[in-house]
Amino acid sequence: AKMNNQQMQSKVEQPEKIDPITAVQDSIDTLSLSLFEALRGLRDAVAPTIDHEDMEYEDFLMAYAKDQPYALELIEASDGNPPKSRDEYLKLRAKNEMKKHAELVPKLAQGVLGASDKLDTLVSELPGMHRTKAEQMDRIQELLDENKVVDEELQEVYKKTEIRRDEIRLALQKVTCRALGIEEEI
Repeated sequence: AKMNNQQMQSKVEQPEKIDPITAVQDSIDTLSLSLFEALRGLRDAVAPTIDHEDMEYEDFLMAYAKDQPYALELIEASDGNPPKSRDEYLKLRAKNEMKKHAELVPKLAQGVLGASDKLDTLVSELPGMHRTKAEQMDRIQELLDENKVVDEELQEVYKKTEIRRDEIRLALQKVTCRALGIEEEI
């Protein structure tokens, strides 16, 4: 299923809160999809799966008589007037293809550039993007130091918790033994 640019942009601009890195990753996905769709659109324009370019004038007239979409589209492009000769048909077909390509390329480019701009904006808004390398290294060291302090506090709390847990287990064991009348060496 093809996604248009609005669907791809709405996919990135989700109403729920997401962290900046996830937003950048989503934007990269959107850019990739835009590039893929652009390349597929160009491929289809250059080498369509149904090759109407080889259609002879007589085949075109038969397609027009049967109201086939390609023939009707070509007639519509010529203000509703069917070509009266093979030369008119070839000129009309060439003009129609040029018009399609002229409309397609800016549309595809707009989708890719829109996704690229969104990605650039998200990356520029990431925390710390405006710091120098030295400032970033200093910030990393600060965070490492903070982590070390918090880790030491956590280890201390963990040790105290283990001691308290063991005290509670021992007290429960004594109470349970007394309640059941069991004498046990503790």
